[in-house]
Amino acid sequence: MMTVSFDTLAFAQQLEAAGLERGQAEAIATGARDMITAEVATKADLDTLGAQLEKAIAQSEARMTGRFMAAVAAAVALIKVLDLFIT
Repeated sequence: MMTVSFDTLAFAQQLEAAGLERGQAEAIATGARDMITAEVATKADLDTLGAQLEKAIAQSEARMTGRFMAAVAAAVALIKVLDLFIT
């Protein structure tokens, strides 16, 4: 779970100082807090995503290496078979 600090009281007070009624200022401050905290990725979120990406890349590399080795083995076998027919 992410932790983001947003001072709704200070924001509401700024809105009141700008001329909004207290209820309106509080509603706007609460809405702003909810939007900000819902859309912010924390360092922990990014670390988790980074670990997932590293794992996926490692798995892809392993699959690609396996496929490459299979292709090399097939090519070597084909060369040996062709060599039998040529010599």
